[in-house]
Amino acid sequence: MQKLMDPNLITYSGIRCAVLEAYFEGCRHMGLTGRPHLEAIGYAEYQFENAFNHELADLMKDTVLLVLTGPWYAEIFENIRRGVRERLLDPAVTSQLAALPAEDREALSIDLAACGVTLQRS
Repeated sequence: MQKLMDPNLITYSGIRCAVLEAYFEGCRHMGLTGRPHLEAIGYAEYQFENAFNHELADLMKDTVLLVLTGPWYAEIFENIRRGVRERLLDPAVTSQLAALPAEDREALSIDLAACGVTLQRS
């Protein structure tokens, strides 16, 4: 995937849509040919490997992957969740989160909470 140019244009809703679109493509390419569901998730993840070069965008992408992985793949879920929690400790990410529009921040917070991660209020 082409790197996103302007970090100021990164929104959670935009990243969530892009990851879900890649996941859908993965389901079509992998799942409908009899391959495991996890490969469709891996396909979506691969589409965004090194795509952002921006910690907040990577956090958002990983949040969507965390929701898609869910408890079905406990070890992978825990690894992604650990990475998300570590990113949330980064002061730069905290600052970028505070600058998000309220609607975007709320959507991210809801998805994180569904996965057992608390987004601190600023």
